[in-house]
Amino acid sequence: MVNLVFIEDDDVLTPGNAVVRTIYDPTAGTGGMLSVAAEHLAEHNPAARLTLHGQELNDESYAICKADMLIRGQAVENIVAGNTLSEDGFPKKTFDYMLAKAL
Repeated sequence: MVNLVFIEDDDVLTPGNAVVRTIYDPTAGTGGMLSVAAEHLAEHNPAARLTLHGQELNDESYAICKADMLIRGQAVENIVAGNTLSEDGFPKKTFDYMLAKAL
């Protein structure tokens, strides 16, 4: 899935191109897809920076996601708790990419 997110963006995947992008997962869970996106980009272009954002309804998953972001050096305030559909955690923010899995 992460390959599909970046497939059309040569600026991000071109090695040495120091771009900054944001990605959002409205159903972040424990942050696995966000982490994979960051790892994928780092493999293709270590100079690029991906800022991770997510929202999660389940309290336990939310806590794990925040811990994972802390370990990765990401801003933990970019992970918020709550229902994406009824209480948007980022109402005034836009993102370069978005990914989510459906159950």
